[in-house]
Amino acid sequence: MSYLFALIPAGSADSTAQAIDVVHEIGSGPRSQVPEPICVVLTDLAASDAAVFSVGGRPADARGAVIATHDPELGALQELLSLTKDRGVAVYDREFQRLYDPRGSIAVEVILPGDVRLPYLSRSLLESLIVQPYWPYPESPYFIVARAEQIFIQAYRHEDGTFQLEHRDGGPGAHFEFQTRDQTVVADLMWAWATANPSWRTTVAWSLLDLTTACQPLEEEI
Repeated sequence: MSYLFALIPAGSADSTAQAIDVVHEIGSGPRSQVPEPICVVLTDLAASDAAVFSVGGRPADARGAVIATHDPELGALQELLSLTKDRGVAVYDREFQRLYDPRGSIAVEVILPGDVRLPYLSRSLLESLIVQPYWPYPESPYFIVARAEQIFIQAYRHEDGTFQLEHRDGGPGAHFEFQTRDQTVVADLMWAWATANPSWRTTVAWSLLDLTTACQPLEEEI
């Protein structure tokens, strides 16, 4: 089964709804020259091991190109975003309806369930991940933003809609948590952390999370 993405010029869509309109028009009207950055990306993909290919019947045009891959969580999405982020090309995920636009992004690693990795984060992408944090595994609604192995911030959405935010400052002994149901608070805190704005430390009351105690089984009552 093919998994469809669209390559479109960054700035041609500012929202998912606009991206849907742009993608719908690709290949449906008069043909014009394909933007050079998209041609370069398509050429690089053809020479890569990501198994990405142009979809027959939808030729590329000035609006962009529709491509497909199998199992994008196995590295193809990461490669696709790495190839497009510095070329002014946005990627639209047609199945999941998520727009990856490199404009205004920062170079920080984003880790999704199943060790799916994204090479950058923008405010709009962050907000999208908060609303739908579970690709590609619905049973694991979390994502992590990391600078190093032991320096990261993560969000987990519980079934009742509560978000559990955690951040680590170098090791298990510096692991803190905070819970909220406000998505805006989650976005503000995580974006401040990602952009090295110190306000994230004092905006809310973080609590030290004792991971050793949390993992111990409860003692039986005598």
